[in-house]
Amino acid sequence: LKIDSKQSYNYFYKSKIFVNAFVENK
Repeated sequence: LKIDSKQSYNYFYKSKIFVNAFVENK
């Protein structure tokens, strides 16, 4: 199983934005 580094980076970036938005809305 090969993990695409760019895909994993995009996933991390999107999840970071989601967490930041969730914290700001609290």
